Order: sequence, then C-alpha cells, then structure tokens
Amino acid sequence: LIMFGLMCSFVFAVMITHWGGEDTVRPAYDDLVWIAGLGFLAYLILMLGFVTAMEGVKFSVKRFQRLASIGFAVMVLFFYLWFYGQIVVPLSILGGIQLETVKAGQVVMVVWEFSLASFAYPALVGILLLILGLALFEKNVEI
Repeated sequence: LIMFGLMCSFVFAVMITHWGGEDTVRPAYDDLVWIAGLGFLAYLILMLGFVTAMEGVKFSVKRFQRLASIGFAVMVLFFYLWFYGQIVVPLSILGGIQLETVKAGQVVMVVWEFSLASFAYPALVGILLLILGLALFEKNVEI
C-alpha cells in the first residue's frame, strides 16, 4: 500500500508538472489510479502466493530445504511465463480498461487499452499458489 501511494503521488506530480493546467490535454487521473491499483493488487497476490508456496515446499522436505524452495520458485516462474500467452488469450473475454485523455473535463481520445486478463492471470496463479502453500504448510508444520 505504501508503494502504491508513493507511485500514485509520483505519477500525479509528473502528470501535473508535465501536462500543466485544465486547458491542456492530459491522461485521466482516475484511469491511472484504477490501472495502477489493479496491477499492484494482481502482482501483490502473485508474490504472496509465490512466497507462501515456497515456504510450504521448504517445510515439506527434510533435506536441502533452501534448494527445494529455490528450485520450486524457478519451476513455477518458468511455467507461469510458459503458459502466460495460452491462458491470457481465453481470459480476454473479461474485457479491458481504457486509458483516456481529457481536456477541460472532456474526453479527447483513448490512448491505451489494457486487457483485464493481464491482471486476472497473475492474481489467479497467485491464489492457486497461495492455496498450495497453505495446504503444504498446514500438513507439515505443527504450531
């Protein structure tokens, strides 16, 4: 959340400084915050899933725990990147978000369109890894 706040503050400062006042064309700030928020949330869930699954694997093996954890992370990252294109295409039915430019409150044009699938895939993988990590952790760790 701190990183998100700092990034949004930086983006706003750059946008306001670079694009000036109301009479100039500038990106819509609410679109920027929406896209940045989805990106941070999706990759935050992915990182949480990676770490949880790595810890679950680490506690599942008796020897070479660090090696198993790192090997698992490399393997999952490889398969995440391998299947990215094959899974994002079917998820494109989710639609997209448009980044628009505005001038004096009026929409001027659409600058960029982001597919929601590019945010859904990391979140989905993160949730699956989180479930796997919690199951391994619950099975192998006694508190």
